[in-house]
Amino acid sequence: MNTSIAPQLTPADTAALGSKHSLLSRLGHYERNSAVIVAEVGVIVGLAATAYIHLKEMSSKFAEVPYIGVGYAFIAAGCFAAIAMVVARYKGGWYLGGATAAATFIGFVLTRTVGLPGSTDDIGNWSEPIAQQSLVAEGLVIAITALMIAVYFRKGRTATR
Repeated sequence: MNTSIAPQLTPADTAALGSKHSLLSRLGHYERNSAVIVAEVGVIVGLAATAYIHLKEMSSKFAEVPYIGVGYAFIAAGCFAAIAMVVARYKGGWYLGGATAAATFIGFVLTRTVGLPGSTDDIGNWSEPIAQQSLVAEGLVIAITALMIAVYFRKGRTATR
């Protein structure tokens, strides 16, 4: 007689859950090799730089155009969440990081071309150094993320073996 309070799995339950490989695949974990580690470091550096730049500029944006300040807070939060997910080897972190960087990049282009409601002062201002640094960081994240998704995740290398 089993006196354990832990639930017991029947053979059918174990089969339904699948192997460790399929469970980790469903969770979105992926294998790590030296190329992936280099990509992770690049994406983490790019996301950290993007978060830092937007946190640094956030207080002035809250004073000028509050909704842009809120947007900057969401950018930083998205970057930090993506970093945590990439460190944990959860492939969703790559998608979140890439989407955050792409949205930030698009937002920059909009502010420099047509402006945003209540914020037209930066139209044509392409040479601001901190903005250029942000674009480099975001471009790095977008490029590395696209490469990881196209080359690595599409080949089915998603689960730890």
